[in-house]
Amino acid sequence: MKLMLNKQFIFFRFIVLKLLIANTIFFQVVNCNSDLDSDLNVESNEESLAYYRENYEDSRKFFRESYDQISAEYPNATYGSFGIPGSDSDLTVDYIFFASFKRNEKTLIITSGIHGGEAATGTAVQQNFIDKIYPNFINKDNTSVLIVHSLNPYGFRNFRRVTENNVDLNRNFGKTEALFLTKNEGYPKISDLLNPKGSADTSDFGNRFFIIKAIYNIATQGMSALKQAALQGQYEYPEGIYFGGQAFEPLRNPLDKLFREKVGSSKKILLVDLHTGYGERGKLHLFPSDPKNETVRNLTETIFQGYQIDWASNDDFYTVTGELSTHICNLFPQIEECIPMVFEFGTLNSQTTTGAIESIHRTILENQGFWNGYADEEEREKIRANYREMFFPSSSKWRTKVIQDSEKIWANTLPRF
Repeated sequence: MKLMLNKQFIFFRFIVLKLLIANTIFFQVVNCNSDLDSDLNVESNEESLAYYRENYEDSRKFFRESYDQISAEYPNATYGSFGIPGSDSDLTVDYIFFASFKRNEKTLIITSGIHGGEAATGTAVQQNFIDKIYPNFINKDNTSVLIVHSLNPYGFRNFRRVTENNVDLNRNFGKTEALFLTKNEGYPKISDLLNPKGSADTSDFGNRFFIIKAIYNIATQGMSALKQAALQGQYEYPEGIYFGGQAFEPLRNPLDKLFREKVGSSKKILLVDLHTGYGERGKLHLFPSDPKNETVRNLTETIFQGYQIDWASNDDFYTVTGELSTHICNLFPQIEECIPMVFEFGTLNSQTTTGAIESIHRTILENQGFWNGYADEEEREKIRANYREMFFPSSSKWRTKVIQDSEKIWANTLPRF
């Protein structure tokens, strides 16, 4: 009986695998030949597109100039910046702080660019906030606003997700260095898939059949387990993707100092960390950390009433270690009402199997090329262009929708904060 059951299980798994491969290849062909923007019900407009800059230098210049333009109207606004400790580069983290006029009851923190490739979109949303949202939807008497531009300036300049130490900064925050002893049990099982050897070449055998290798792992381990293993963060493979480091990054101390100084005696915090990549193309997803208590959960649901909230503990999502939003709230244990939220603007439909496989493949190729080089210059340009599109689509429709959706969510939710 046991032998028969084993044979049945093997046969069942084989059939499932064949079906998954056929299904995935079919949808991959469909996706490759269809317009990713076909379902975006929006027309591009120049006003929205004017908030975007294509690189770190122009974005930082735009951010600094925006302060010059508003400083006369808002004498409560101050500008500051700091470099990466220990670095002799001209890279900086810049910020604008709008102090409350009368009572420091609430602080809204808006951060962008913890993943460098996502920074250009995040800072466009921040520029729009300064221009349209702060004047109209903030109670200036009792609410302060801190806007931090490009938390990972190295990643922004070089269009990499990571810092100069190959560290995913959003896996590098924690209360103590015990974070770096965290074991990602699933990662070693798929390390060969995630971190291939040799130069990056989309035409080689391994990359041509990457989708089959990925589907095999899904069939044998399950999509949720695979996603968790890949995206949680890992602390053992310094040249691997989603490496969280083996020590805190140098930016931690000046960032912590900035947050503590500007929050001050505030009694309530709303943190919004801006991201792109994961999720349905053109959709604004809300990904909060799991709340530390029911009070925070209820406040989150009240503020974002009418929007779908994907809690980290949901069955179809994944948890991460060392994330910024949880860390900021941990800086203020005395503040019960600290609400962390991630705004994530989807790009490649990575909530689907095909989109998830395509996204992870682009990430793998970029990392492989960085460490091992590219087969040739043509491969380098192709891989880096695909990687850029995953985090910062060139589509004017997509960019317009990001600005329009962010304007709507600010208008709908800030009055409840």
